[in-house]
Amino acid sequence: MLKSSQSKTLLSVQQGSNEVRRKRHKPKILAMLKTLIHCAFAAVFWAGIASTSCAESPAKPLAIEDAASVSKAENTDNVRLNSRVSALLQEGQNSLVLSALPSTDKRKPQALQALKSIQARQNRESQALILELSSAAHAGRAEPLRTVLSAALAVPEENTELLALRPLVNEMRLQFGLHGDLHDQMQTLLQRLRALRDNSSLRLQNQQVLHLASLQEQIDVDALLKAESNRAAAPLNEHEQAKLARDHQWRALELPPKTVLLSFDDGPHPVHTPSILATLAEHKIKALFFQLGHNLAEPKELKDGKEIQSPLGRNQDLVRQMVEAGHAIGNHSYSHPQLPKLSLAKINQEIVSTQTLLDLAVPPGPARTAMFRAPYGALNEDVLAAIEQQHLRLVLWNVDSQDWADPSAESIVQRVVKELDHAGRGIVLMHDIHAVTTQALPMLILALKERGYRFAHWNGQALEVPETEDMAAKKPG
Repeated sequence: MLKSSQSKTLLSVQQGSNEVRRKRHKPKILAMLKTLIHCAFAAVFWAGIASTSCAESPAKPLAIEDAASVSKAENTDNVRLNSRVSALLQEGQNSLVLSALPSTDKRKPQALQALKSIQARQNRESQALILELSSAAHAGRAEPLRTVLSAALAVPEENTELLALRPLVNEMRLQFGLHGDLHDQMQTLLQRLRALRDNSSLRLQNQQVLHLASLQEQIDVDALLKAESNRAAAPLNEHEQAKLARDHQWRALELPPKTVLLSFDDGPHPVHTPSILATLAEHKIKALFFQLGHNLAEPKELKDGKEIQSPLGRNQDLVRQMVEAGHAIGNHSYSHPQLPKLSLAKINQEIVSTQTLLDLAVPPGPARTAMFRAPYGALNEDVLAAIEQQHLRLVLWNVDSQDWADPSAESIVQRVVKELDHAGRGIVLMHDIHAVTTQALPMLILALKERGYRFAHWNGQALEVPETEDMAAKKPG
């Protein structure tokens, strides 16, 4: 939202008086800017994963061919990628200006709400970008990576909105083993991000103060808040809602390398779930359980053709044990149907009835999530739209243990280990309703630990990856 060129001219004419005003308020602005930078640094989660450090860590090199010539199609891709990076940076500028509003400003409550919407869009766009870059890298195409790095490095070092790219850059660092000029560009970008994060250079602080003042002159806060309000009020059609659900979906690529998230579907089961919980407790691992509504409460009777559910009581002890152990609990529908085969009304009934039961069964806290896993992973636009309407987040998997079909615990373990070694990380699908799963789980955990895998868990706000014993031992002091 740029004001007219008249305001820019006015800024130039009043440069002298503005300089006096900036010097007078410089200490306050410096303090405010430092707070903003720390806030931007802290708000790293995307869609909900744990933040990682800007420090270097080794990544497995990919075989990326650094082609010198770029086709016409690639040129088009480069323009599009530059535009997407620019959009992220613009969102970062808007966030800086809204965050800088003093608490006494009557627009502050509206600004805080707008900031949440902006950050959600940044998270979705970062996720979509990293998936596109990952696909290109695995196909041996380096140009998209180079385009994004070059666009980021084109931002002046004092521009604090560069921190809006930090989640994207961190994931690029984790996923891609870069060489040559790509490696050099990544290191330069990481140094700039660290400098912005630490805010320790007086010269950089002075530049940031002037940059923020410039943004405040250029961006019309009232117009920005009005645009955000209109965007929030505009109804989305089912196609748009389905797209949002896809963009907001958790994917295994969001996990750091050598990291596993164990997930269990279809429970709770009165016999097998306790065994699963005992094994997880023994190894100090927290998992994600997607539960069926009918395992929490059974239909009591039919009234006017509708099922009336009985009061909560079924398997409540197991749910309480999961909560106390620090596991997270998600929605897996009420009766495990093929959702795409249902009418929209019945799809909503399956999702909403189970979410209502979960809200009753799971107290507020880290265990209560807004996560949904579709039975069989079956999706269509109606299902995706329903997920988005209920403000749930889709979570699927990339490693299927096939414990629902394989009677051999050893075979299940071999399959999961092989697929994880191939993928490098993964969300593992298992079921806490089969005896064979209780037999396979201890062997699987030991096999993965031997290979150096870490086990992620949901901490209520983001995915958290605990340090291994070796990593903790290497810490100084």
